[in-house]
Amino acid sequence: MKRSRWNWKTKNWKDNNSRRISKQKSKIRRNLHRHRAYELSVSREYDTFVVDVPRNFSLIDNTEETMAFFMGFIELIQKGKYKTKFYINSHDVENVTVDALIYLIAILQNDCVNIRMQYSYSGNFPLNAKAKKVYQESGFTSYVEAKIKELPRNTDKMKIVCGTKNNAEVSKQFCEFVTSKLEKQRCEVMSLYVVFIELMSNVYHHAYGNNDFMARQWYIYAEHVDNHIQFVFVDTGMGIAKTVRKNFGEVIQGMLGIGAHDGDLLRSTFNGDFRTQTSEKYRGNGLSTVKQKVTEGTFRNFRVISGRGRCEIGSQLDKAEGTVISENYKNGIYGTLYAFDFY
Repeated sequence: MKRSRWNWKTKNWKDNNSRRISKQKSKIRRNLHRHRAYELSVSREYDTFVVDVPRNFSLIDNTEETMAFFMGFIELIQKGKYKTKFYINSHDVENVTVDALIYLIAILQNDCVNIRMQYSYSGNFPLNAKAKKVYQESGFTSYVEAKIKELPRNTDKMKIVCGTKNNAEVSKQFCEFVTSKLEKQRCEVMSLYVVFIELMSNVYHHAYGNNDFMARQWYIYAEHVDNHIQFVFVDTGMGIAKTVRKNFGEVIQGMLGIGAHDGDLLRSTFNGDFRTQTSEKYRGNGLSTVKQKVTEGTFRNFRVISGRGRCEIGSQLDKAEGTVISENYKNGIYGTLYAFDFY
């Protein structure tokens, strides 16, 4: 059968369009991720960027790759044109932790960029049932419009809550969640309450304004697992390492030398090495107090990721009381992520 002129034109257009999209995809990858350990998968469909989320979407379990994903996504947003649309493709995600979802929410909520540039975001859920359930039960869908049937509330989880200032009521609610699930007395969770207030204070007292991209907020989430509570706390302010560099540049050079890594700065900060001339803790940087409470209390696996560094604080339960170990990464994040267990 003789092919019609219309069919021939349609096929020719599809072939050319396919080659054009492929060429754009390669160009975007080359420009954005020339030096990264993880190559962000991005394609352009007309006026929409399609961004593929890593299969193991976790800052805690898959730090370097997930950091690289966020760095690439942020760079894409910063280079975007007016009224650009972004589609976050989570279809292939097989494992996800709430810390990564919180960080994604923080990007989507960055109104100082999104409103000015008239950006819009959409996306999908993972095909994997277990991963999809994390998206649904964590409270992620409270921050995005989701055309999906809401699951019954999981009483073993406290959904993601956010704020900008010290919030004693939220701290109290999360502590009451602990006393209820672990059958503890109020006095047994006072160390946890103090940690919450200190972490919230860090966000509030970063007086230099927002960093270059993220709006200044905190996010908190809790989940009852076996005989303990898992917590995630995200501070999207300036970040520990960046704050220390701004205030203690000369001290850092004297202690750690030029080019000190973020992981080293985190370790020194929690050890109380950066103080004002009056020997008082720098306002909003009471992290040596956090270390004290973690060391003395029933905490375990207390991990901190900020900038391009990470540190872990040992406690009585870890049998490594007071020790602070650090690690450095090629990639990084804005702000600070805390993840820990409370027994």
